[in-house]
Amino acid sequence: MAFTLATWNINSVRLREELVQKLLKEEAPDVLCLQECKSPVDKIPTEGFADLGYPHMVARGQKGYNGVAILSRLPIEEAGAEDFASLGHARHIAGRLGKWRDHS
Repeated sequence: MAFTLATWNINSVRLREELVQKLLKEEAPDVLCLQECKSPVDKIPTEGFADLGYPHMVARGQKGYNGVAILSRLPIEEAGAEDFASLGHARHIAGRLGKWRDHS
């Protein structure tokens, strides 16, 4: 079974929502990892992504800085998050898709 994964340092998911939707339409990866979302999780524009077939997301958000998200066509569950520098930054999230574990 083929599986595709894309990653993008988005530098504000809300400002680039249309570009994310374009990538999802044109490239159609199974999973998209986003870094530097610069948004609290509840402000990530998930409705448009879900409409394109990406209804699943795990994320850690932070207003104005950092933030990571994993969008998926497949059911995904959060598999942990680390604060490697002990600074309270939202820079890491791990997700599990069946036997696969992905980090963003």
